[in-house]
Amino acid sequence: MHSRRYMRNPSLLQNAKPQTSVRSNQSINIPALFQQATHWHQQGDLNKAEQLYLQLVARKPHHFDALHHLCMIALQKKELSQALNWIDRALIENPLHALAHANRGIVLHHLQRYAEAVRSYDRAIRLHPQYAQAYCNRGIALRELGSVDLAISSYDQAIALKPDYAEAYANRGNAYLKLNALEQALQDASRAIQLKPKMAQYYCNRSVIWHAMQQFTESLQDVNYAIQLQPDNALAYWNRSNIYLLHGQFDLGWQDYEWRLLLEHYPATYFTAPRWRGTQSLQGKSILLYAEQGLGDTLQFCRYVPLVAELGAKVYLQVQPSLRALLQTLPGVHRWVDEGVDTSQMDYQCALMSLPMAFKTNLQSIPSPRHYLSSSHEYRQLWRKKLASSDRLRVGIVCSGSPSHANDNQRSIPLQILLDALPKNMQLISLQNNIRHSDSAALKAGRVKYFGQEIHDFRDTAALCDLVDVVLTVDTSVAHLAGAMGRPTCLLLPFCPDWRWLLHRTDSPWYHSIKIYRQKKQNCWHEILTELSQDLLSKLDHFSQQAS
Repeated sequence: MHSRRYMRNPSLLQNAKPQTSVRSNQSINIPALFQQATHWHQQGDLNKAEQLYLQLVARKPHHFDALHHLCMIALQKKELSQALNWIDRALIENPLHALAHANRGIVLHHLQRYAEAVRSYDRAIRLHPQYAQAYCNRGIALRELGSVDLAISSYDQAIALKPDYAEAYANRGNAYLKLNALEQALQDASRAIQLKPKMAQYYCNRSVIWHAMQQFTESLQDVNYAIQLQPDNALAYWNRSNIYLLHGQFDLGWQDYEWRLLLEHYPATYFTAPRWRGTQSLQGKSILLYAEQGLGDTLQFCRYVPLVAELGAKVYLQVQPSLRALLQTLPGVHRWVDEGVDTSQMDYQCALMSLPMAFKTNLQSIPSPRHYLSSSHEYRQLWRKKLASSDRLRVGIVCSGSPSHANDNQRSIPLQILLDALPKNMQLISLQNNIRHSDSAALKAGRVKYFGQEIHDFRDTAALCDLVDVVLTVDTSVAHLAGAMGRPTCLLLPFCPDWRWLLHRTDSPWYHSIKIYRQKKQNCWHEILTELSQDLLSKLDHFSQQAS
């Protein structure tokens, strides 16, 4: 369960009452026209309101309120560039209007221009220092920039100004969750619920926190209540699917998992063919299967492609460009499809991550061949020359994934902490083509062979996986790649893992070659790194005996 699922969009700030424009035009029709436009705006008829505001601006181009309200309508219609144009014109007329600067921040936030959004909120706060909502929205933008501590400070200021500000508590709770400060997160989430007990989103937020604490009974209670309050809340169903799937209750989990297709942040698709749900015959039919989420997800669920082809379908496959070359050997693909290509003639379409439901997958029926992906001979030869020969146990390591991943604080390990735990007499090969700045000192010590940008794509990574004796990784796409190739893999998991790794087991029904090491306590890697070190020492002994 990821923090991107929580409420984070700034609430829309509306004018409480019309403001006097800096410039004036004495037209007897203007007030009546503005009143009529705001009436339809409040009634939710955006098109009619927009037309009236446009008429007003045509007669009086410097009318601040009309320009401001046109920004609001454009924002509501998700016409973001136009919204920015209107609010900038409004601020030319009245540059000292705090609410307009705050609304400009909201537009910039939706444009994902978060640093500029912060500056607009700062301007609003300078003009109106008691502006609690601007502090709250500023915190949301700061969190998007990764400045979680500064975001919390901004929420603190919002709450100090408005002690009953439920949204600020909810967002501060989400920020604490991002820092893995679960007790503070739970306290804030509960306070938000206390202030607004009928807000479904707040129960979703607290459900995620309970989940992170492995308090699954409480997590399920909260998410069920969120669904009771708001039966069409896609986020709540998706969060519930994570609870079910993590516990291996696939029959319930897959059904709820389909709600992800309705999430606000779900990538837009433009496929017109009907969705294949597993019930329609595919004999002689064409079907588009497409990737929808992360690289690891595609690597895990592409195993279903041959099964779809076996049903008699011509499979057209669309995946991320960085994976396409690697997946060329995947059986069952009739044709590869580039993004944006016309697929209107397809008989059916299905997201890769909907295939488990279509096949009614349960723990016993997971399609798990020993391996279904492989590296190319050409790339193995290339990397064999780069690595040269070695008489030591060769271990490929991955200590971190993308910093933008919602659960990165929990899943990644500082390189130095990992190195301190590993036995010395091993050859360590980094399988990452990017190392964080915070890990650069550990890398410079020279114990790890790092190729950086020489690892161009997953064909290189796959070749390296084949050339090391064991892959040691946190929960990234490399874990799925190594597992899909059947390579011996040690997987280090945080206290509350992603659903696909289940609970309380050291193996994975998805990948035969993976051994799992799980945190026993929040934020504590020491215990499992000790266990890992002992296992690697055993492998070293076995390797030495074979070599002698």
